[in-house]
Amino acid sequence: MLWTLAVFHETTALAIGLSLAAFTDVVDGIVARRSGRTTTFGSRLDSIADHLLTASTVVWLLWLRPEFVARERVALSVWVGFGLLVLLVGWIRFRTIGGVHLYSAKLAAVLGYLVAIGVILFTDFPGWIVRIVVGVALFAALETLVVFLTHDRVDEHTGSIFLSSRR
Repeated sequence: MLWTLAVFHETTALAIGLSLAAFTDVVDGIVARRSGRTTTFGSRLDSIADHLLTASTVVWLLWLRPEFVARERVALSVWVGFGLLVLLVGWIRFRTIGGVHLYSAKLAAVLGYLVAIGVILFTDFPGWIVRIVVGVALFAALETLVVFLTHDRVDEHTGSIFLSSRR
C-alpha cells in the first residue's frame, strides 16, 4: 500500500502511512514482550520487516526527494555503508539478519523514521538535524558491530553493551 502511495507521489499520505508503520513496529514489540509472546521466529521476522521498511524508505527518498539525497549524500552514504557492513558481519557470524534489539538501535530507528517522514513532508528539511540523526545511527551501528564481534550468540535481550545485561 505504501508503495502505491509513493508511485503516485502522494507524499502526505505516504508520510502518514510510514508514521503508522513505524508506530506499529514499536508497539508490536512492546505488546509481544509484555504479553510473553516473544519467539525467536517473531524476533527475526520483525527484524526482516524493519529492514524491508527501511530499504523501501531509502528508495522512496531517492525517488521522491532526490535533491535532499544529493545534498546529504556523504552523510547518508556513510550511514548506509556502515549499516550494510554491520548486517554483513551479523550474517557471516550468526547466519541471521537482526535479532539484536539494542536501545541505541531503537532510538536511531525512531529518529531515522522521524527524519524520513519530515523529508517526505517538507522539501527544505534542515541538514543539521539529519547529521545528528546519522551520528546517533552510526553509534547504534557501532554498538551492534561490537555485539556481533564480542558475543557468542545473538541475544535480543542485550539492550546495550554499556549496561549490565545477559550474554
